[in-house]
Amino acid sequence: MASLKRLKKEQDNLKNSKIKELVDVDEGDWFSSLEIDNSIKKIADKTSQMGFAFVDVSPRIKKFGDNKVEITFEIQEGTKIFIDRINISGNIKTNDSILRRELRFVEGDAYNLSKIKESERRIKGTGIFDNVEIKLDESSDSNKATVEVEVKEKATGQFSVGGGFSSLDGAIGNVSIRESNLFGEAKEVTLALGVSTRKQEIDLSYTNPYFLDKDVAAGIDLFNVRRNNKRY
Repeated sequence: MASLKRLKKEQDNLKNSKIKELVDVDEGDWFSSLEIDNSIKKIADKTSQMGFAFVDVSPRIKKFGDNKVEITFEIQEGTKIFIDRINISGNIKTNDSILRRELRFVEGDAYNLSKIKESERRIKGTGIFDNVEIKLDESSDSNKATVEVEVKEKATGQFSVGGGFSSLDGAIGNVSIRESNLFGEAKEVTLALGVSTRKQEIDLSYTNPYFLDKDVAAGIDLFNVRRNNKRY
């Protein structure tokens, strides 16, 4: 079934944007509800990048002739939303600054869904949270909104003990302790001890994922190994 498409905007703020290019339906195409749904998602994502947090996109389908329909995408822009405040909750141990440095937006920015999703991905990537959710709490009487960043911390301390036998070193035992969120600053420290019949070793490592407050990881390892009465 062939189709025609057009856009109808309730306001003119999107007049100069390339919204029409986001619509997957072209004249002469067979009717596809999947392509219509994809078009709605693309329009919503694009308009959210422009600060319109609650855009309503409604496809109106009108049949004419024997095998043709006309599709009108009605876009209700709503009010452009700006971030007034960012609240962080659920971080019992982790400092607020650790989460804020992963956010791709700050107070005063226009709402941007793609930056919200990117911020969620970056916070999850720290490896110290089980769950991350960023929600928008819009005020009913203004164009400002509060962003709620809700997290659930995971256990970041690890303790392990092992043992075995090696033909080279004889009986082997090892103990290690690891903390991935030292002092609530997402820094990692590990202490490992190893003892065998012919060798003893100790290894202390420390990693700062934001060295000098830059997105660069740096670390140091201190170790001492004794083997056959020789020290390394």
